[in-house]
Amino acid sequence: MKEKQLLYILAGSLLSATVYAAPEEIATLAISSGEFSMGVFTPVPNALSFGSAASANIIGGFIAPDWDSDAPQFDFQSEVTGFNFNGGGVWVNTYLAIASAQNVDGGNHPAPTGIVDFATGTLSLDMSSLYANWNGIDFNQGNANAMGTVTSFDAAAGTFTYNMTWTSIVVGGPFNGQTGTWSIAGTGTIVPVTPPCTRKIKKLCEFGGRPARN
Repeated sequence: MKEKQLLYILAGSLLSATVYAAPEEIATLAISSGEFSMGVFTPVPNALSFGSAASANIIGGFIAPDWDSDAPQFDFQSEVTGFNFNGGGVWVNTYLAIASAQNVDGGNHPAPTGIVDFATGTLSLDMSSLYANWNGIDFNQGNANAMGTVTSFDAAAGTFTYNMTWTSIVVGGPFNGQTGTWSIAGTGTIVPVTPPCTRKIKKLCEFGGRPARN
């Protein structure tokens, strides 16, 4: 009887254990710090500010601009991120969209999605829908394959911290052809994964670790 009880406990532990043998889909991704630079146009990197959306989650949806994107903005307006360009008073505000309201590119971008691989300590993100707006001018600053590193993770909780950097070439406007570099850091979560039943514990694999009936 004691041996059978021990097997039940062991089976329950196996069923509830969280394992990440393969890359997992990111459920939420929050940004807490970051900076932007653009070569000689930024003598020092510009520190990013963050809106309520970026502070909570940028995965899985678009975040439209709620300001007049055809006019210069002199303060932080974005629900995503932005910065006071070189401290000059005209802000760069960003948004996430399938296409620019000013039709600056072909559009058809997906909402941000990503995967994290705890085994290799890496994550990748599709940020192609990121648009920046400066002085009333839109330009895409996304990247479909933004790469980052996992700085810490809790496998049981499915949470992690990260650093990520990507580059994007400005098309159009006064900075046409220049490369913007974005660096962000923050926290993320994934949907916990439990291992499937295996033949070795077949008799103990019914829901909740109860023994299966013959």
